[in-house]
Amino acid sequence: MRLSILVVSMALAAMPAAPALAQVSLSIGVNIPMYPDFAQVPDYPVYYTPGLANNLFYYDGMYWLLEGDSWYASTWYNGPWQSVDAQGVPLFVLRVPVRYYRSPPAYFRGWQGDAPPRWDDHWGPDWSQHHRGWDQWNRHDAPRPAPLPTYQRQYSGARYPQAEQQLVIRQQNDKYQPHDAAVRQRLQQAAQPVPAQARQAAAPQQPDQQHAQREHPPQREQQQKQQQQQQAQQEKQTQQEQQQKQPAQQQVQHEQQQKQQQQAQQQKQAQQEQQQKQQGQQLAQHEQQQNQQQQAQQNKAQRQEQEQHAAVREPERPAPSAHEPAKEAKPAPERNKADQSSEDNRK
Repeated sequence: MRLSILVVSMALAAMPAAPALAQVSLSIGVNIPMYPDFAQVPDYPVYYTPGLANNLFYYDGMYWLLEGDSWYASTWYNGPWQSVDAQGVPLFVLRVPVRYYRSPPAYFRGWQGDAPPRWDDHWGPDWSQHHRGWDQWNRHDAPRPAPLPTYQRQYSGARYPQAEQQLVIRQQNDKYQPHDAAVRQRLQQAAQPVPAQARQAAAPQQPDQQHAQREHPPQREQQQKQQQQQQAQQEKQTQQEQQQKQPAQQQVQHEQQQKQQQQAQQQKQAQQEQQQKQQGQQLAQHEQQQNQQQQAQQNKAQRQEQEQHAAVREPERPAPSAHEPAKEAKPAPERNKADQSSEDNRK
């Protein structure tokens, strides 16, 4: 989509006495003919438009649009848009994952779909220094999403209000108070005094949807056809993204399977080593028992051998019979007198 930026004053030329608004609106070449359907980004207080081919978001009471490398903000779905520098975009809008950008810029290529864009790399160290930890927050403490301004659904085509009328209609229908400081400041700047003529022109407007359909049937059919084409394009893009994810998912599954197989092999090897260790211990115990038994047998054999040797050296004497008379002891032989006298002389 070609980006053509034209600076237009928001003050009406037909109302010279009315004070001019502080905002400067931009025509950026983006045309959203009717109020789009929004869907909440899961776990984020931000809405996106799945049926549009634009990077349009709704957060905290304002619309946020990324066109090329520039951000824009508005309180109405089709502008007028106000340029927002990199420092002024709310962090929750910048945290939206890449997959929810319906027309991602070329510099998004290669970025992870379920992670926020790499704004710190794209906008450089100066932005990163002022936004440290911008992509980290407690998801349980995230604010609730603001209610959608569905009252704008009845304003489309030729009934789409001018900037001054938008402010009046919004003040009459939207009582939401934003919690983001950046959004509050931007809304306060936009809430300038409204000329009485614009208030009178906006107050009685109560568009009839059936009348609008009867008044512009070709335009509505064209809008519906455009939305269907955009939806078909988005579905095709979603299918392509899923197809691109499948090889990565298959690779992850393959790596997980390999890891599980390695773990199973390691467990099996550890079990085998444990079994071998137990078998070794059992074998050592069996050998020890055998050695003990052999030692006991050897000790027993030695005792028996010693007993046999003792029996051979000292045979048992038979006891005298009762019928056999006991032998008288023989008297010692008497020494002759010559031997006795010689022994006395020696003494």
